[in-house]
Amino acid sequence: ESGLGKDFDPNRHSALSKVPTPDKKPGTIINEFRKAYFYKDKLLRPGEVVVASEPVASDSAGSTSEAS
Repeated sequence: ESGLGKDFDPNRHSALSKVPTPDKKPGTIINEFRKAYFYKDKLLRPGEVVVASEPVASDSAGSTSEAS
């Protein structure tokens, strides 16, 4: 069962990493290394996925450059 584009569910997926992504909702699966494997509604192997997280805000007010 593919989880790509769906919300992360710790009962079905194992998150390998989080990636800051501005165009996806945090908690959405954006990449899948292995699909979850079920047999008669029983989870045999959790999916291995990458999950979107909130983008890191850049501090533009705090960084100033000096001209020489």
